[in-house]
Amino acid sequence: MRFRNLRIAWSVMSGIACVLIFALWLRGHWARDQLFVRYSASQFLWIVSERNTLSFVPRPASNAPVAPHSRWIFKTARTSAKKSTVGYPDRYGQLPSDSWLRVFYFSNRMEAHVPHWMLIAFFSIVGLIPWLPFKRYSLRTLLIATTLVAALLGIIVYAMR
Repeated sequence: MRFRNLRIAWSVMSGIACVLIFALWLRGHWARDQLFVRYSASQFLWIVSERNTLSFVPRPASNAPVAPHSRWIFKTARTSAKKSTVGYPDRYGQLPSDSWLRVFYFSNRMEAHVPHWMLIAFFSIVGLIPWLPFKRYSLRTLLIATTLVAALLGIIVYAMR
């Protein structure tokens, strides 16, 4: 009962994030939403929601549709094509909705393509974590948890190479 209001606020914010991502997911079947965010003088981030995928693509500012004096711009358009235009569709094609996180490395940048369902699952889990019963734990439990996290990170690094 000590942090009950904080738990409730955390869960509500996580629930709002889930609902907003679900709305983007549904909207992605007939619309393509793009957000261009300038984060430095020479770079901007292109965030695209389309066809069950949320993509994060950094680009040089020379290709940006953002005016030099503005920080961001939002565009939306109806879609009818079967293939996604995010990233490089001729090399990778449309990212299927049942795929996991996809990260592409190029010589000068990295692209991340995340399915909407994965973000909804992540925010659902994050919203439930404060309600789990945490009891006192021993040093052995801490060492086991640290080993599991290290093994998981090792598997991720191995899979990306």
